[in-house]
Amino acid sequence: MKHNESAERDFYCIVNLSHIKRLKGYTIYLDNGEELLLTQKRVSDFKEKMNRYFHER
Repeated sequence: MKHNESAERDFYCIVNLSHIKRLKGYTIYLDNGEELLLTQKRVSDFKEKMNRYFHER
């Protein structure tokens, strides 16, 4: 296993959903201009949780 594969697999980020400007493909665009990439494996779960958050507001 290569070093970057391990780091990529072990990297997690907590995002305050109220700071999400938009989601396009696998990229989350935040209101401060930052962009975060989602893995293909996690994108559907994230979209579900994000949609639930915005529908409950």
